[in-house]
Amino acid sequence: ALVPVDRIQGNDVEERMDGVDNYEALEGRRRNALGALILAQALGLSGAPLVVMVGSIIGQELAPRPGLATLPLAMVVVGTALASSPVAIAMRRVGRRIGFAAGGSVAVMAGLTAAVAVEIDSFALFCLGTLLLGATLAAVQQYRFAAAELGGPDRAGRAVALVLAGGIAAGVLGPEIGRRAQNLTTTPWVGSFLVLSMVYVVLVVVLLIGLPRDRPPPQAWQIGGSDPRAQSLPKLRLRRGSRSERASTQGPSLATPRLLLPVAAGVTAYSVMTLAMTAAPLAMHRAGHGVDATALVIQAHVIGMYAPSLISGILVERLGLGRLMAAGLLTLVGSLVCGTLGTGLGAWVASLVLLGLGWNLLFLGGTVALTSAFPGADRFQAQALNDTLVFGSRAIASLGAGVVLAAGGWPAIQFVAVVP
Repeated sequence: ALVPVDRIQGNDVEERMDGVDNYEALEGRRRNALGALILAQALGLSGAPLVVMVGSIIGQELAPRPGLATLPLAMVVVGTALASSPVAIAMRRVGRRIGFAAGGSVAVMAGLTAAVAVEIDSFALFCLGTLLLGATLAAVQQYRFAAAELGGPDRAGRAVALVLAGGIAAGVLGPEIGRRAQNLTTTPWVGSFLVLSMVYVVLVVVLLIGLPRDRPPPQAWQIGGSDPRAQSLPKLRLRRGSRSERASTQGPSLATPRLLLPVAAGVTAYSVMTLAMTAAPLAMHRAGHGVDATALVIQAHVIGMYAPSLISGILVERLGLGRLMAAGLLTLVGSLVCGTLGTGLGAWVASLVLLGLGWNLLFLGGTVALTSAFPGADRFQAQALNDTLVFGSRAIASLGAGVVLAAGGWPAIQFVAVVP
């Protein structure tokens, strides 16, 4: 507790009040950094729904064989899986701010590469562009860990949820870029990818201006403490890792049960979601639904994925991680049940909305569980391994969805999704 003011003499009053003022300034900087991450999430994720919307259309026009039409979409997932571990390790070497900005710069090149590929009718170059875009999404996925570090132990759930909520804007922005910029140039869709590159230029500027300068670990990029009355003045800067934290990077400390639950949650959330989402458009087409109905279902799914983030951060604190992840798992099961109820539009909407909601709860819970289990210098190793396994499973689900759908139709997708 604060010492009563009448017992503080002279400069002590000024020093105590200066500490509180500095604390408010640092809290403001923390909020600004979190706001930059939310905006960066909206901009950085916008390329994914754009490729989902137009990737197979362009692929069908450019692919040498019809069976390769969906390869550009799969390359996005493969790029994310391949880049997850290198990106996490790079964050440890160069810091969050520079690492994120570098990822945005690669995204600019990805958009330009895709635009040139469409202009010159090169299927291989277009696949390279979507592969690079997937690699940049690996950096975007690291935003959630930076948010958890800014939020600290008490507010990590809310911070991660707010950043994930930026995906709501991305789900609107990406398709709008594709639709409005489709005919900006003589060749359709070239303008869409050129505008996407401009969006990523803005992303780099936001990251460089909005995030604090950080030094490479072994250190933690976070605000220590939450109350200036009970603790020493917190500082918005990296703190050097403790001796135990530095020592933790010298051995295989990740081979522990505390990594199992976060990885299992992430793998289940992404593999089930990707398997169903990849197969849904083609399955709806086979069931007789048109493009408008498919677009409605995709939009509902994206909203189901990210809109719950507006309140799921509070649910972390109210329910606890265990109950939150259990709710996410049960919601995924509910999605699979709805998928077996029929082929009407209502069943598709209900299934895909529940699929997005279950993904949100389970993935958010896994992220917070991982940051809580590995708060020290070894967190970069844990994050690298986690994301490699999570997005590796996503790549397998994406590539296998077509095979499962061809073998047994939409019911087979529901059956296989039960396994994770």
